[in-house]
Amino acid sequence: MPYNLLFNPIIHDAWLETYGPYARRPPSEEDVRTDVYSQLDGYFKENDISGDWIETIKPLAVLWALYGTSAMGNILLAKNKATPGTAEYKHLDALAQLASKLRRYS
Repeated sequence: MPYNLLFNPIIHDAWLETYGPYARRPPSEEDVRTDVYSQLDGYFKENDISGDWIETIKPLAVLWALYGTSAMGNILLAKNKATPGTAEYKHLDALAQLASKLRRYS
């Protein structure tokens, strides 16, 4: 199953809380971090995905949820360092594509 069908909704929901049309008072950085880490931990565990790279992608997801387009450089840098075809690359690519699509809203 494509990573963006399961992975992206977690990240998108966190982003919506900060930049969405109904975001009156964005959540605190700690609330975003706690929520995203918890959901991603569950996602990776349920889908039997592991690797040290997971500890790199979680902060990037939080960074993008909080700071939008300002995080794109970090996301693309991590993606460019990853080996194409790996789970790491596919997840970073899914995050980069989502961030790119929503760039004009954040």
